[in-house]
Amino acid sequence: MNDLLKRLGIGVLIGLAVAIVVGIGTQKISFIKELLDGYEFRSYDSRMRARVDDVEEASIDSVVIIDIEQNSIEGLGNYNDW
Repeated sequence: MNDLLKRLGIGVLIGLAVAIVVGIGTQKISFIKELLDGYEFRSYDSRMRARVDDVEEASIDSVVIIDIEQNSIEGLGNYNDW
């Protein structure tokens, strides 16, 4: 067997084994799920901060506040073409 194929096969088997252990561990052992969720949330925050780093902050020139009172909703209905 070619050395490259042997190493690839071992890598695939190790990856599958780790995936199965993590999958079972996150359902059965709650602290592993909390640990992985915490890592996921921190990495997501970091990715989003990196994505908007070079975007300059914009301001909103005009703000429109629409207030629909309960009487209008009752008179026209919840599903009127607003």
